[in-house]
Amino acid sequence: MTAPGLPLAPLDRLVRGLAWVTAQTPLALAIGIVVRGSPVNSVLTLVVGILASLVCGLSLLRSRKVVRRERRLHLLLEMAGNVGALGALAAGGIGRIPTGTTDLLLVAGALISVQIMTTKLLRWPVPLAWSFAHPAGVFANGTVLAYAFLFVPSTASAWASIAVSATALVTLAVHLGTDDWSLWWARVESARRFRADDPRSAPAWLHDEVREPTGLALPHTMAALAVQDLRGDFRQNRWPPDAQAVTSARHLLATADHLVTVAEPHVDSVAAARAHCAFARGQVLEAAADWTSAVTAYDAATSAYRAAGLPAIAAVAGLFRARVLAERLGRAQEAESVRAAVVRDGELPSPVRRWAGAPFDDPAGHQLYRDAALRAGLPHLAAGREPPWLPLVVAAPPGVPADERETTPVRWPGAGPARRMIDQGTRLFRRGEHGRGTESLRAAATALEQNSQQLTAMGVLAELARLQTPIDPSAAFATLEDALRLQERFRAEVVDEELRLQINGWFETLHSHQIGLLTATPGWPDAAIRTFDLAERSRSRLLLEQLGGTTHLRAEQVPETLVRRELDGLTQVHRERTAMNEPGRRVAGLEAVRSARARLAGTWREMAATGAAGAEYAGLRRGDPLTFDDLEPLLGNALLAEYHVTEDAVVLLLVAAGAAEPTMVRVPMQRSALALAAWQDLSPLVAPLVEHSTAGQVIWIVPHDHLHGVPLHAIEVDGVPLAERNPTCYTPSAAVMRYCQAKRRPADDRSVVLADSRADRPLTHSRAQSLLAASILSGAERLVGDQASIGGMRSAVGTGVSVLHIACHGEFDAEQPAQSRLLLADQDGDGALTAEKILGMALPADLITLSACQSGVAHRRAGDELFGLPRALIYAGASAVLVSLWPVDEVATSLLTYSFYRARKAGAGKAEALRTAQLAVRASTCAEVIEYCTMVGGDERTLQRTVADIRFRAGDFTAAADAYAALLRSGDDQKLLIAHARATLAALGGAARPDYSRRTYADPLHWAGFVLIGDWR
Repeated sequence: MTAPGLPLAPLDRLVRGLAWVTAQTPLALAIGIVVRGSPVNSVLTLVVGILASLVCGLSLLRSRKVVRRERRLHLLLEMAGNVGALGALAAGGIGRIPTGTTDLLLVAGALISVQIMTTKLLRWPVPLAWSFAHPAGVFANGTVLAYAFLFVPSTASAWASIAVSATALVTLAVHLGTDDWSLWWARVESARRFRADDPRSAPAWLHDEVREPTGLALPHTMAALAVQDLRGDFRQNRWPPDAQAVTSARHLLATADHLVTVAEPHVDSVAAARAHCAFARGQVLEAAADWTSAVTAYDAATSAYRAAGLPAIAAVAGLFRARVLAERLGRAQEAESVRAAVVRDGELPSPVRRWAGAPFDDPAGHQLYRDAALRAGLPHLAAGREPPWLPLVVAAPPGVPADERETTPVRWPGAGPARRMIDQGTRLFRRGEHGRGTESLRAAATALEQNSQQLTAMGVLAELARLQTPIDPSAAFATLEDALRLQERFRAEVVDEELRLQINGWFETLHSHQIGLLTATPGWPDAAIRTFDLAERSRSRLLLEQLGGTTHLRAEQVPETLVRRELDGLTQVHRERTAMNEPGRRVAGLEAVRSARARLAGTWREMAATGAAGAEYAGLRRGDPLTFDDLEPLLGNALLAEYHVTEDAVVLLLVAAGAAEPTMVRVPMQRSALALAAWQDLSPLVAPLVEHSTAGQVIWIVPHDHLHGVPLHAIEVDGVPLAERNPTCYTPSAAVMRYCQAKRRPADDRSVVLADSRADRPLTHSRAQSLLAASILSGAERLVGDQASIGGMRSAVGTGVSVLHIACHGEFDAEQPAQSRLLLADQDGDGALTAEKILGMALPADLITLSACQSGVAHRRAGDELFGLPRALIYAGASAVLVSLWPVDEVATSLLTYSFYRARKAGAGKAEALRTAQLAVRASTCAEVIEYCTMVGGDERTLQRTVADIRFRAGDFTAAADAYAALLRSGDDQKLLIAHARATLAALGGAARPDYSRRTYADPLHWAGFVLIGDWR
């Protein structure tokens, strides 16, 4: 077989050559002594030299048990042991060589004992033992005694050397001839190190690996290691594994698959390796609760094992498939047929048939099973030892006695009785006794709840719901409701915002599970309404609470005494929260905040009891999630499109005014695939919007999960972008729109325009654009340069404006979203207007336009909470914000805002005005852009450069080159020189006719990045 891949490096060749030369040193010395005339029997002298050289050579062969990256170190270690012994004797150790028979026997006995001990250690599955045993074995292999004999010949030292060398040969043969735990564990350690390497090292790995007698050992080991990572280390079991373990296992499998693909053209068969990967993938998918995909993986493993001539292991994979079919997918009849076929197959080893439910066990069959494993390239199994590649113990096929195989790991730190009930309940579920298992797990949750361990109890209920899902979805739904009740009660006691965010993330997970049950299982009453309510309960809860405390709401038909008491309560909560952050006040402050919040909650309950108006007001103040019954007043003529992403589908809820219930559309799409998909490929998610809306109708979009930040309005349906047909707006949740609409201000109020705030980073187009915007907006106050500071902006906004337009540089901080900033003029050394600072301001405005790069980017955290500038501005008082999702050409931005304000002045709503502006930018020709730039004016040099760029885009290369040349005469820079050279070369390349009707901003990059968040009116 010709090994492909990278050849050995020169240094590797040198080390290998030197190692083999030093291995022949004892024989060379013996031959030299015999030729010169040995004082001892010449045959005995040659035997000593031959045996010592054989020991050195076989010891070198052990380096082939490791991958190339470690082989050099092994060879150097062998050379050090050989040359070190020779050098020590030659440098003065001859006089210390024992010559007496007793001394020689003692030394030989000690060396033989060390060899036996190291051979035993090399068979242990402990990396530290391997690291100690290998060098110890090198220095105890008898070479020292061989050199001692050759330097000071005697019959006693010759026989001592022969005895030690013979023992060394036996121990090396045992080591080299086995594929037991020791070699398997060595490959495990190599696989762990390989995991972090660049996959481009695969050819080098292949060059070494295909020469091994075991073939593709590393992919086999990686598949076993993926399962081991799910279980914990080799001393424990863990189920279900955490997300980190599942991610690690997926990575190992991906690497193993890559290596098998690399090896396939160069080896006889990769069927066994592919089968192992498929088998391990099935267990990883089980850990991720993807039952259908797990069944598919086990089926693939069964077929691959059969193709590799391994029917026993194929039967094991088939039994795992049967278990998932019966316990998770409710296909018990199909599973039973698989088990029955295994029981009837008399050619299979008895342990496999017993796992399938056969009532007998033949001890001789265990050896057949171990032989089958060895043929599969798996480690040899000693009697009574659990194999490292055995699939998850907690997921073993039915038929294995519980006392032998069923061990239930405890993931919850509950009290002793609760822990025993969790153990018992999980075990009962695996045995199919679902009713008793449910009783036991619910009893455990109750005990934990009574012990004030609400979160632990919630975890038990969440796990119970997972177990119930494939068996009884309605019971799983009810269990999740109980878990959410515990979460809600715990959340009410939490003050710290970071922990509240984490709890919101747990809400989102449980609600998504419920939504998955409602949408995947038919027959639920009011399924669409319940799904909508759950989707709203799962997102942006913290933002709703913050908006409830800052939005000015009219307390109609609420007693004045309650309104005053509420105001006092809000003030007290704010005061106590501020005091809590003072040094030494944390513990006492937490209790004070809880007490103040409890009194405020009591006031809100009294308000709710006064009637419908009081209940609505209290719900808004508390930040209660929106329900379907509350939605109608917000809709107007718009169509609400609310998305919710589950693990295996995207659920879309469509609601128009007057609808009795939402229209629910389930689009099959894995969450992992959605995360990797390009937004242009998400047409199936947008097509229902076109189907259920009329042309020109506003579509109010509420994204979820990975859909935040995706320009859904730019996705094409039948070749037409949604924005060409419908105006759109976005909100983080439907409930946020209540607060946005409450903040609406008169359109004819005054406006404030800030532009070109940094002299060190000038935006000449924005300065000119601000003049144009101010001329369109009513009562506009314009702040540019040093005037466009934080203080100047706050002073100009005052008690409120219709429009606050900010045209400046913006920066999004992915690491610290609260530090995302707008760069205004320096004032007192600080001109960065961060999201964190905005949260402490009052900026009441009907619309805030951020004509800045990436001003609309937000960081998503647990609970579908978005952190960034848009959230901060809505919190500070904006009814709507117009932002961009990515950096956009300055001229395109200027043209869009100009078209937007013109449409607003003509009476269009915000969403309709944005649609008009986006279509105007998309349809603008080169001639129209040049006309617009000329009209806006501004800095002459910047204007000339912009016009030259547009001429180049129009294909008028000669005119563009002349314009660039004129600019170079008054000053140059590198970019201008490059532009001139490019235009000159293009002009020389041909006489293409200029086309000023070309749509220079037709690409979505120039217009689709702008989104309206908030009220569309």
